[in-house]
Amino acid sequence: MSSKLSINEVITTGYAKPIKYHVYIFDNDTTPRDFVKSLLMEIFQHNDEQSEMLISQIESEGLAPVGTYYYEIAEQKITESVFASQKAGFNLELTLDNE
Repeated sequence: MSSKLSINEVITTGYAKPIKYHVYIFDNDTTPRDFVKSLLMEIFQHNDEQSEMLISQIESEGLAPVGTYYYEIAEQKITESVFASQKAGFNLELTLDNE
């Protein structure tokens, strides 16, 4: 009597693709446009034209997504922005939301 052995095996890597998060800046009446532009250029690495477009969106819609990052990086960018804002005497609000 002959027997055949068949093994079907699936190997998985065991981790899911990390989630990315959008960072949003909210509009307010106290933070100057030039200050927001400097944050967009220095912290979020936008050029002059991109920064102006984002500021226009923030002013017209009340908020705008200014970057998409993995959680830890998004959190760090928010922390840096809030710290710079408070140090300059402004109360800029930022948040993050997953895709």
